[in-house]
Amino acid sequence: MIRRAMVVLSCVWVAAAGVQAAELGIRNGDVVVFLGDDATEEYGGLQRPDRLSYPTLVESFLVVRYPNVRVTYYNDAMSGATAANTLERLDRDVLPQKPTVAVICLGLRDAGSRAFDSALLAAHKAAMERLIRSLKNAGCRVYVLSPPALEEPAPGPGSQADYNETLAKYAAAQREIASAESAQFVDWFAAVSAGRSKAGRRRGPTSPEAFRPSFRSCALAAVLLLDALHAEPLHVEIEADWKSGAIRSSMGTATLTVAPNGARVIRVTSLPLPWPGLIGQGEVLDGDTEIMRWCRFVLKVKEAPGTGVLMADGDRQVPVLPQQLEEGLNLVPVEPLRSLDAAQELANLIRRKNYVRTHAWRDQELQPIKDPELVEAQKTLIAAWYKYFVGYDKIIARMPKTFDLRIEMSELKLTLPTSMPETAPSAK
Repeated sequence: MIRRAMVVLSCVWVAAAGVQAAELGIRNGDVVVFLGDDATEEYGGLQRPDRLSYPTLVESFLVVRYPNVRVTYYNDAMSGATAANTLERLDRDVLPQKPTVAVICLGLRDAGSRAFDSALLAAHKAAMERLIRSLKNAGCRVYVLSPPALEEPAPGPGSQADYNETLAKYAAAQREIASAESAQFVDWFAAVSAGRSKAGRRRGPTSPEAFRPSFRSCALAAVLLLDALHAEPLHVEIEADWKSGAIRSSMGTATLTVAPNGARVIRVTSLPLPWPGLIGQGEVLDGDTEIMRWCRFVLKVKEAPGTGVLMADGDRQVPVLPQQLEEGLNLVPVEPLRSLDAAQELANLIRRKNYVRTHAWRDQELQPIKDPELVEAQKTLIAAWYKYFVGYDKIIARMPKTFDLRIEMSELKLTLPTSMPETAPSAK
């Protein structure tokens, strides 16, 4: 049986010498590479749809949370990757990028999609040790992210529970290796297992996509890594008093005015953009407090009308109970933040940047054309794709990372009927 984690999130790391507890794990000018298998790759090739991966979630958070820290990100993961074949392509695909930070997430495929085999684990451990040492010798600060627990049955013989027991052994081995090699260990497996034990296991047919985690699982990996990087959650708190008109905001500049119709208009300028990766995902992550706590824009209103208020943004209106305003309403899952244009544009641009780079690498550079008449044309195409990547990176750097919030709140009026319908006398 898999040992159940005692907490929802389990993140253990071995701090490198000289790193202070509060020091951000990324620095200006860093080059971050993500190495992994199906759980890490975002672009699955021309024949597979891409998805929002944890590397892109990490990047999109750090871009808005630390806009003055310029970092270049590369996702060098491939579906089907193992520690051994990742080590083999290190010189070709990774080290030329001159990385300073490396995140390694391997093990899903190393275990062979079958019952536990001690020889496979021994080979994985040897390759992981060499991989970590090679990256550290190249000047990288290394983070080892364990493989996640599967959320549905894996392809091949054996049950889902059996394969998760195997993956638990790989996670435990990686913890020991990271400690011995002075790398930082992040336990994605334990976090997913704890969440599954609370929510119940998913049942279903065997699927070849079992090794591609859900968005929820990827978001969990992202916050685990952000925690290991000592990033600070994005938390904005706006407090207003309905009667006195007083208002304060922990970030930005806030004002409250009373409109002629009695509505309260709240304006807060120069707020940081909410986490672009979570925009529009409020329903998917509903109840995941450990994830949503990383991006909270909380509105508290004292002395609100007892019937509640209508919170409006243009033509969109949301009824809000006074208890919600008293305790604090997280604005991220509701309008206008739920579909904030600036955050959506930034999220799409980051994904487009990562797509063009991975497409140039996976579909062009690693698949050279054999026809001599097209060789030079392909080289020109690859160079153009990489220029797009650099150009997108510059656009992302100069894009605004702040926005101005406007919320109009009016008293929710309940209209009672002027007369009650007549009722027939009860028969005796």
